[in-house]
Amino acid sequence: MNHTIRKAVVMALAGSTVALGGISSALASNTMYNTFNAFATAKPTDGVPPEGFQPTTDGWVWGGIGGTKAVPGPGTPATFVGIDGSKTPQRRTPFGYKGSAIVNWAIQLGCSDSGVISQADSFTRYGVYADIDTAKGAWSDASTLGAQGWKHNLDIGLFKSKVDTDVTLSVAGLTQAGTQFGFTIFKGMDTTSVAYGHHGGWNAGNNASGVTADSLVPGTSFTTDDVVAYSVGGASPSNLNQIVFHAKANKVYTIVLGGYRNGLWYDTADGYVLTATTAAPKDGCSHDDKHDDGKGDH
Repeated sequence: MNHTIRKAVVMALAGSTVALGGISSALASNTMYNTFNAFATAKPTDGVPPEGFQPTTDGWVWGGIGGTKAVPGPGTPATFVGIDGSKTPQRRTPFGYKGSAIVNWAIQLGCSDSGVISQADSFTRYGVYADIDTAKGAWSDASTLGAQGWKHNLDIGLFKSKVDTDVTLSVAGLTQAGTQFGFTIFKGMDTTSVAYGHHGGWNAGNNASGVTADSLVPGTSFTTDDVVAYSVGGASPSNLNQIVFHAKANKVYTIVLGGYRNGLWYDTADGYVLTATTAAPKDGCSHDDKHDDGKGDH
C-alpha cells in the first residue's frame, strides 16, 4: 500500500471512529480510559521504533514502571477519565478494581447497546488522547518466540453489562495493513497484591490444544476456570478479530487483547478500534436496562 492510499485509509478509519464515538455517547454505554501515557495530540499508534526498542508500555494503575501495588493517591501515576462519566482525570479505578495488573480501559453497556474503545472515543468524550494500541505480536509472536505471546504491550480492559446477554467484540487496526488480534477473556478481575510486570512470555501454543496453564497471564490471579472465551492460533485459527461471549448481569470481565503474528512484540505496534455490542434478551429491554447511571466503579 503506497503512502497516499495508506494515509487516506487511516484518515477514513479515524473519522469513522470519531463518528462511532459520537453515536455511542448517546447510548447507555460508558467508556473509561487510563491516562498513563496519554498524548497531547492524536497519535493512534506508537508506530515502528528502531530495532530492539519496544513501543511505549502503558496501562499502569498503581506504581508505574516498577509495578508496585499501592492505594491510589498522590504520587501514583495513573488516573482515569470517564469514572462517573467525568472528563476530569481521577485517581479511582473502573468498577472498584484493586488488583495489580495493568488496566488500559473499561466499558459498561446497557441492554441492546454498543460502544467503542478507541483514541478517538477518548478524545470525543473526555478531551484526552488515551494510548490505545498494542504490539502486533503481543498475543502471539510466532517469528521470535515459537508461537507464544509476550506481556509487553498487551492491552487489558474491563467489561460489564447491565443484563445477561451475548457480547460481541470486534477489533480492527488503524494504520498497519493486515493487523490481526487475539483475545483471551476472563470472568472477574485480577486480585493479586504483588507487583505486576510487563516483562515475560505467555500464551504458548495460542490455545491450539484448548485452555491450559499457558493460556493465563503470569502475575495475575486468573485460573483456567476463569477463561470464558478465547482466540485460537496455529494451523486452524479462530476467533481472531471478533469473538462472542456470554456475560452475566453486573459481573465484570477482563479482556486481554494483543496482535496475532503480524510483527514482533517489541518493535511493531498498531492503534485499534474495539467495538462492543450487547444483544437484547428474549424478553426485551426494560427502561432501566437501557439507561446507564454513568457510574463506572460499582
